[in-house]
Amino acid sequence: MSIHPDLISHRIPLRFLPERIMGYLAQQAWVEEIPADEDLYDSKNGDDSAYLLDGRVPLQFEGDEPKMIDPQSPMAEFPLNSPRPPQVTHAISQGVVSLVRLPRELVESISSYFAQQSDSSLTGIELKKEDDPGDRIFLDFLNKIQSGKCELPGIPDIAARISQAVDNPDSDAQTVARVIQSDPAVTTRIIKVVNSSAFGGSHAIDNCQQAVARLGLDNTRNIVISFALKNLFQTDSPLIQKRMKELWQPSVT
Repeated sequence: MSIHPDLISHRIPLRFLPERIMGYLAQQAWVEEIPADEDLYDSKNGDDSAYLLDGRVPLQFEGDEPKMIDPQSPMAEFPLNSPRPPQVTHAISQGVVSLVRLPRELVESISSYFAQQSDSSLTGIELKKEDDPGDRIFLDFLNKIQSGKCELPGIPDIAARISQAVDNPDSDAQTVARVIQSDPAVTTRIIKVVNSSAFGGSHAIDNCQQAVARLGLDNTRNIVISFALKNLFQTDSPLIQKRMKELWQPSVT
């Protein structure tokens, strides 16, 4: 079970993910064929997420005419199932169709993290079914920002100041250490890192200036920024939180 990442890298919401996570998702995915005249929402077809890879599927919207979806349709970038497109009641395969499938909990966790599709926003722009699905994501995101429901993280102060100090050609280990020491917690962690097996020398380091001298200015900057940005990696989804921690951890070990 696994597919090439190119089969899912353009899908929504997966296309917003880092390449490393995309590779992990590709290992969890598989291709499945559905016979003609099958309702994708029938329980016998499972409840895992499904993206259209090949074939044609008319989506029946509640109280409206069916909309035909093929691999070139903008709607094909969205899951056909789990989560189901809003107001779609049936999706009957027209001939044999191929689906890229992923575990339902993976896609639903990612979907809930990024955005929920909506038919309108506080911008006053109304979206219809035939509009570009990417616009739905953008406008819903804008809606959340305008309504105060989405807090955009800022770069922590020490991360900005350490970058400025290292970029200054007149800076040395003492200058950079002085910036780091304005944050006692980061200072302690820098000393802990420099004494780890990855950077440890013949003797232990017990002050920040010596730590910076051993690490070098660029390594010091990268490590400090990694610590400072850790608090930005927060989500209500345990699955995504776990994956973000796995990606963050190598930057400080």
